[in-house]
Amino acid sequence: DEKHAVVTALAELHVQGVPIDWSSVLGVNPARVLDLPTYAFQHQRYWMANADEGHPLLGKVEHPLLGSVMELPNSDGVVLTGRISLATHAWLADHVVRGTVLLPGTGFVEMVARAAAEVGCGVIDELLIEAPLLLPEHGGVHLSVSVGEADGAGRRPVTVSAQADDAEVWVRQVTATISPAGPAVSLPELEVWPPVQAEPVDVSNFYERLARADWQWGPAFQGLRAAWRDGDTIYAEIVLADEEAREADQFLVHPALLDAALQTSVLKTPDDLRLPFSWNQIEFHATGAAILRVAVTPVADRWIVHAADSTGRPVATIGALVSRPVTTETLGSNTDDLFALTWTEIPAPGPGDPADVVVFTALPEPGSDPLTQTRTLTAQVLHSIQETLAGEDRPLVVHTGTGLASAAVSGLVRSAQSEHPDRFILVESDDETLTLDQLAATAGLDEPRLRITGGRYEVPRLTKTTTKTTAAKTTATATGAAAAGAVSEPVWDPDGTVL
Repeated sequence: DEKHAVVTALAELHVQGVPIDWSSVLGVNPARVLDLPTYAFQHQRYWMANADEGHPLLGKVEHPLLGSVMELPNSDGVVLTGRISLATHAWLADHVVRGTVLLPGTGFVEMVARAAAEVGCGVIDELLIEAPLLLPEHGGVHLSVSVGEADGAGRRPVTVSAQADDAEVWVRQVTATISPAGPAVSLPELEVWPPVQAEPVDVSNFYERLARADWQWGPAFQGLRAAWRDGDTIYAEIVLADEEAREADQFLVHPALLDAALQTSVLKTPDDLRLPFSWNQIEFHATGAAILRVAVTPVADRWIVHAADSTGRPVATIGALVSRPVTTETLGSNTDDLFALTWTEIPAPGPGDPADVVVFTALPEPGSDPLTQTRTLTAQVLHSIQETLAGEDRPLVVHTGTGLASAAVSGLVRSAQSEHPDRFILVESDDETLTLDQLAATAGLDEPRLRITGGRYEVPRLTKTTTKTTAAKTTATATGAAAAGAVSEPVWDPDGTVL
């Protein structure tokens, strides 16, 4: 239609700033000129982008992941709170591992670092991700970052807990230790770029290869642009996506940018995909970067990471980063299936050679005080663990019982296992007649934890106890209630007004 085409063209010119004589176009009786309606053009959200924008009793925090801070009563500690969801933090939807949307470990690092700054600390001495945070498709997750009192050296404990909107309990996701920044040290700068001796590494199909391994990183996390190799060190250039780059200055280092930097380690071990879970000596030297130059160097079972900005000035350092494989048990379940820990019998191992392992027996004395035995046994086992790590090249088999004191020993060994996989084997058994050969034989089972009862070798396994999804339960409930005449579902009118 020619009239429609002409008026549309004039309107396009008008909004580009070209003056139009609308009285000539519209005739002697032109339409009235109206002011623009204010609401749609004020660029302010009607709905809150973050439900934790601050409480009257709390201080406000200017951070995309955290909204409020409160001092702990009778303490110099603080608690920071926030709420995240795929609706308010859309970039999180691009971090998908085996079909599950996870908060990247770098998100936890960012929150702990922000909480550390609140109490004058500049170093994350240690950060351990105890459980991955799964983000629901609908609704959000409440966050709590609790910073405890300082000890004599200024160190403070930190815990990060999370609670989904529809959950009744909080889950501890992270434990950490922070401390004040020490004296300034000389940091490697990456001004010469790329490094002179480094050889290029092809990264053109990097994310396609990850997708085939069921790691679906979306555009926000696809920051790896180029890489080089010099000996064991991998160098990489990381660029934050445009949309995320616009808010980079609100973070110490945007979690998507730092996550992409850590992806560099995958170039070293392309067939062994892992998620970071144990971090040591993290420091931020600058904020707001949208481009990183990264140097990642393997040392034993961990990585040392140096990150600089586009000019080579230091941005962040990670003294040691340990990752672990992703398993179904690691990710948990997206359904309401319930799982229970059960002990499953496995075939008895063949004969073992005591010379291949170090065996330490930590059984409490019958009738002894549990507290005294706990202190004694854990001190002995800790000493044995430290000796093994310092010198022994053989795995350490710790034999303990099932009582209260033994539970503390088990917890200590399992903590050590999380930091040093494949170095320790925990055998729980009250059988004092177990021979050295029997205990040594457990090293051939490739099982970190076992229970031996009456000659039976058992290992812990998660087994499903029920299979009822929320949708199925909801449907069944609604159907049953409707059949009884107790529910009358209103029909939504798409043309009506809905708040």
